[in-house]
Order: sequence, then structure tokens, then C-alpha cells
Amino acid sequence: DGNDGQYTYSFSLIAKGWITIRVFGLTKGGLRGEYFDNVLFQNAPSSTQIDETINFNWGTSPIVGGALSNHVGVRWKGALLCPGTETYTFTVSTDDGIKIYIRNELVLDHLDSVCNDCTFTYSMTDGKYYDIEILYVQNEGEARAKIYWENTGLPKQIIPKDNLFYYEIVPNSPYDVEVKSEKGYAPNCEATGDGLSKAYVGIDATFTIQSKDVVNNAIAYNGDVYTVTLTGPGATTTGDVTGTVTYD
Repeated sequence: DGNDGQYTYSFSLIAKGWITIRVFGLTKGGLRGEYFDNVLFQNAPSSTQIDETINFNWGTSPIVGGALSNHVGVRWKGALLCPGTETYTFTVSTDDGIKIYIRNELVLDHLDSVCNDCTFTYSMTDGKYYDIEILYVQNEGEARAKIYWENTGLPKQIIPKDNLFYYEIVPNSPYDVEVKSEKGYAPNCEATGDGLSKAYVGIDATFTIQSKDVVNNAIAYNGDVYTVTLTGPGATTTGDVTGTVTYD
């Protein structure tokens, strides 16, 4: 941000084809919770809401849609904002199971049983955002879900809402973009054909040059320019040669 509200993002790809670009903004104040009426996270969620913290003690009360308290799944997604460079200890208390990913890394896998003060550590850098996805399942009986963090200078506490962010998609997103190869890159291009190894007087000898881009993709582009030189016996240039070029 150059203090004008404009942000520039640059990217580079190594393959041709179509890509989809989705642009999201982060909003402070919690994680987006998707509540399912099953423990397999199948079909669309029954309800969606922003949960300020993961600090729930439902007991036997309903969890989903004001009705279901058993055989329920919840998926929370968003980002953690690190308040200081440190290795953090996370403590998780759930009934029943839970699975947690940070930046697509599985950091806790306890989905099949109750998690009584399960712990894991994760190192983070001050001011950085860390994508987090939490899967929680409740089968039968009492239900709870609580997630704490702490470090050497931070006492154990429920992760506060000021450090939890949820994603909101930018209007007009997603965008479909065709990725093309702009032009040939000579060090990657190839010349092949019989004309490179033998030729006969009065008979056309041919070879083919395949244009390739900087990441070695073959490209269909007719704007590349190649120069072919031929020298005669004794490495002297001869004028007794004619040639034509055809773009296929």
C-alpha cells in the first residue's frame, strides 16, 4: 500500500492454459463457521456465521440451526494475525474430535476422539497472517470446542477476536485468465529434421524449428525471427544455395 489504498500483486506462471483468480479481503473479528448436519462435511452447510472466538461449551444444547446437537460438523476458516515473533503453544479442548491446519500444514489430527487439552507448537512472525482451517465433529453427548494459545511472554488465553480474521470475496471476483506464451526463447528452441544431417544436390532438404518459451513450453507463435546460415566445404560461404521458409 502506497498510502493511496492501492495494492499491487505480481505473479508468474510456468504453464499455458486457463487460470482462475479469486481476490479476498480479510476482516478482523473472528472466523467464518460453516455448520453441517453431518460429521462428513457433506453437502452445503446448514448455516454459516462469524464466530468471534473458538470458545464454545454447548453441553447438550443445539449446535446447528437451533435444532441438532448430535452428529454435527463445523468448519472454521480464516487467518491468525501473529502479535509477536515467537513459538506459540496451542492447547485444544474438544468433545468430540478436531483437526487443525495452519497454512495447509496438518498440525493437529484428533478427529476420531475427544481432545482433552491436546497441544501443539507453531512458530510465527510478528505481523504475519496465517491461514487456518479447523474441522470439528460432535457425535453424541456433551459438546465443546475451545482453542487457547500462549508463549513465553503471553499467558494462556483463548485466541482473541482481534487476532482472528475471516475472508470476504471482492466484488466481480473470480476472474478467468488465459495464460499464453508471449514469444520464443532461443536457448530453449529446437531444430530437428533430416536436413540437419544429410542433403542431396537438386533435392530439397528440410528441417523444423520449434519455438519454445522461457519455461520450455512449445508455443504456436508466428512472430519469432530466426536466421539460418550455411557454409560450404572448407567453411567458406557459398552463394550456390537457395532456401525457403514455411510457417506451419
